[in-house]
Amino acid sequence: MSDPEGGGMAAATVRPGAGRMGGECAVIASDRKFRLLRARFQRLVVRFVGVFLGWYLLYLGLSAFARGFMAHSVIGHVNVALLLGVLQFASTFGLAWYYSRYARRMLDPLAAQIRAESASRLGAGRPVGPAGDRAVAGRAAPAGGLS
Repeated sequence: MSDPEGGGMAAATVRPGAGRMGGECAVIASDRKFRLLRARFQRLVVRFVGVFLGWYLLYLGLSAFARGFMAHSVIGHVNVALLLGVLQFASTFGLAWYYSRYARRMLDPLAAQIRAESASRLGAGRPVGPAGDRAVAGRAAPAGGLS
């Protein structure tokens, strides 16, 4: 945005308290259900990071320091290193599957409750989109929840 007098960029106007959450966001963030949702998500992420990083570092450590073990044949020309490398991919898909299952059972219902309570607090003035977002004035909510 240019300065009306032509001298570069216009000075940004900063409202007092702009850095803090306000309004509906602050109410939702202080809600017990929202804190529970965040805690569940954070616990899951910490466990996933620990498991996956530990498994990956074990694989790297064995590859670097236990070359004889990693060279052992398991079946034909398939050795331990190749088997563990393929299991890295399998574990990634396993963690993704577990996350979707956990989210569907533990996170999504709670998020839906929070979304419904938030919509009821705001009133039924404007339609709520599939993701709980209010439609922008003059624009319909996108189909399928994607923008």
